[in-house]
Amino acid sequence: MSEKRSLRKDILEQRNNQGSKEMMEKSKRIEERLFEMAQFKEAQTIMFYASFKSEVKTESMIRKTLALGKRVVLPILETQRGELIASRIQDFDEDLQPGAYGILEPKQTQPVDPSKINMVILPGIVFDTRGHRLGYGGGCYDKFLNKINSQTLLVGLAYELQLANEVPNECHDIPAHKIVTEERVIDCLPVGRHDKGGRFGDPRNPKGVGIHPQPTWAGGKDPAIFGSKAERIGISPPTPGSFPKKGKYHCPKRKRGTSPLYPHRYFPTLYTPTSLFTPGSGRKPHRA
Repeated sequence: MSEKRSLRKDILEQRNNQGSKEMMEKSKRIEERLFEMAQFKEAQTIMFYASFKSEVKTESMIRKTLALGKRVVLPILETQRGELIASRIQDFDEDLQPGAYGILEPKQTQPVDPSKINMVILPGIVFDTRGHRLGYGGGCYDKFLNKINSQTLLVGLAYELQLANEVPNECHDIPAHKIVTEERVIDCLPVGRHDKGGRFGDPRNPKGVGIHPQPTWAGGKDPAIFGSKAERIGISPPTPGSFPKKGKYHCPKRKRGTSPLYPHRYFPTLYTPTSLFTPGSGRKPHRA
């Protein structure tokens, strides 16, 4: 059994073993923490998920958000393509019906441009404090999150028991910026960033244009390039076996030179110490 499958099975079993009263109480505390967030109060368009089985309950959250006059969006799953369509609802009781797998979804499609969504509330089975998540394995949310604006806030909802030390992730996974549990709000990443310690940020803007300040490193060397594995800041090597044998860090989803985790491994030539810019000089590194 793969690491992902084993972790997913263990946490899902723990989540399902909770009593309904316990889940409702925890969901209520999660709701209170979510609604207290300044970013939630400022957001005008929020995408929720319709809770299913033992997931954090969202019905009360959706009803209250509608009452606040915000624009509420829920996903419609296209099972043939495995993709989500963001669709607006205006009334919880009238606008929803059971859809794929019995999960509530909008009766009629009122598409909303994903780039116009201010906040996306993410479901998941397992999360870690870096924002990485494991869902049911369909990859629907991963596809959808590649369409949203880089400034959209991604918030995962989870019970404390759903948190793991580390969730196996791949270079195309997009983590949450925050995770809200019944006990705390976890700040995983600043908005617009993908990998907290990586040299590049959001995968939709891998060079960080207009988002990231010019980086500086001790001695003028990028630890992601020249440091040992232990010295790389916030970068974890891919899980063994998660990539094909084409290369140690090969990522079939990306072109050469665009990986947010190991950008230098995809370049046809390597950086050299003499080609690195001097911190504060305004010069950028170039290939030898």
